[in-house]
Amino acid sequence: MDAMKLDPAWTNKFDLVTNINACHGQMRPDLGLKEIHRVLKPGGVLGMLGLKEIHRVLKPGGVLGMLEIYGTSNIYKDKHELGEQAAIRYARSIFGCLPLGSNSKDALGLGTMWGIERAKKLLKEAGFDDVKLVPTPHFEANILYICKK
Repeated sequence: MDAMKLDPAWTNKFDLVTNINACHGQMRPDLGLKEIHRVLKPGGVLGMLGLKEIHRVLKPGGVLGMLEIYGTSNIYKDKHELGEQAAIRYARSIFGCLPLGSNSKDALGLGTMWGIERAKKLLKEAGFDDVKLVPTPHFEANILYICKK
């Protein structure tokens, strides 16, 4: 299945979509997020731990949950805030996420440490105006995004 081209029959179908550490490694996470938005019902939720076409699939009120790696996309800030964990996260990105997520001319090439501000910008561009960040104490490397359609 292509996250950038979900089933057209899924428009406004789901109450909840989850995304766990997957956005930053995609070539075009912006398009994937728009698809998630599309498949969510009105008022639906995206739960994103660790994002144009997604917007078409979410029903009004649908929610997206997204778990993503916590980072700022600023190496200097991350080093001072996260210590040696920053080096581990950037290394994981260089050797894992970036080679996979940079395989097209229009790839965004975000990587693991793409940062909260960039994630919020892509979520807003995908149609999510209600975005909340939730700390995840049991997953210290992550941040949970709760995004409502």
